[in-house]
Amino acid sequence: MSVVVTGSAGFVGRVLVDRLAGAGHRVVAVDRRAHAAPSGVTVLTADLLDADARVETALREADAVIHLAGCPGVREAGPGVEARRRRDNVATTARLTRLVSPHVPLVVASSSSVYGGVRRARACRESDPARPMGGYARSKWCVERLCAERADAGGQVLVVRPFTVVGEGQRADMAL
Repeated sequence: MSVVVTGSAGFVGRVLVDRLAGAGHRVVAVDRRAHAAPSGVTVLTADLLDADARVETALREADAVIHLAGCPGVREAGPGVEARRRRDNVATTARLTRLVSPHVPLVVASSSSVYGGVRRARACRESDPARPMGGYARSKWCVERLCAERADAGGQVLVVRPFTVVGEGQRADMAL
């Protein structure tokens, strides 16, 4: 199986690429940052919003695409962060939903932040309504809306909403 992983230099992406390659899948790892990958993995250093024939071909020929690329950081603030979130989270997802054939499974990373951090007497459930608070959560909610449009048009898509992802190599601002 041929799998494209976007955001392959990131915390989750690195581990996923290693696991997929270890399981014998043909992996194309796409990230703006140059990075090392296991033997046999095709690494494409590219921006998903640029017209890049290598990336477009990989996406067209993939058996599955896992889209992890984006602007991380729920707490990040400062000049330009909203524009980066819009570009890296929303615009890249919009482009992928157009480039990846509807019959190809597309797995997209959203965030538990779309639940809005509402305090409940229980853990969040997938059926809980979205209440995105803050720019990061709103950008991920927009990503989910794009995925819903793909699904409504008959495309295969799965959105995941991870909570705090921790482990060796995590970002310093995610430390427990």
